[in-house]
Amino acid sequence: MLQLLTFSFIKFIYILLDRYWRGHLPELIIRKIVSKKDNEVMVYQTLHELDIETLLRLRLALDIPEPYQDIDQDIKDLYAYPERLSLTYPDEWRIAIRQQLTKRDISEQALRFWLDLKAEEAGARTPINYEILPNFLRPQAQMLIRLVVDGQSRFMEAKEVLSDVLMIQSAPDVLPLVPALKRQLNRLLDD
Repeated sequence: MLQLLTFSFIKFIYILLDRYWRGHLPELIIRKIVSKKDNEVMVYQTLHELDIETLLRLRLALDIPEPYQDIDQDIKDLYAYPERLSLTYPDEWRIAIRQQLTKRDISEQALRFWLDLKAEEAGARTPINYEILPNFLRPQAQMLIRLVVDGQSRFMEAKEVLSDVLMIQSAPDVLPLVPALKRQLNRLLDD
């Protein structure tokens, strides 16, 4: 009897997954199949694929002022410490973005939808077709797009700094200045 129940359960799961892949599974069951942890892993992978400009756009759009994280000051600091752009900021921004996406319950699928819109240059003011999304993803995508649009002016200001720093870093005759503390630490490590 136990073997029959186990076989029936496995067959039931197989049928559910088969229907899921064909798109016939109700949305509530889909939401339960994709757990939050799986979503966090997918968001993590997606964020590692993004360039620094897209990370900055998302970081500014999802920014909630906190005492220990001041993105505006981080951007200003790039002029003094341009190496942070390649050494520390991308990882810090990915962590902050992932935390805010989780807090706001924005899934990886909604993030991908926005990235696809961005890739198609949604700025052409063409109407956004939310109909291609399942019902449960529409509010998430709308929220993310609204946040990005609201943060556009901050992003444009920060993009100027980012462009300046990237241009300076790519110049062949520019060598980064080593701060005094770093020089002293390197000297101690070399001894």
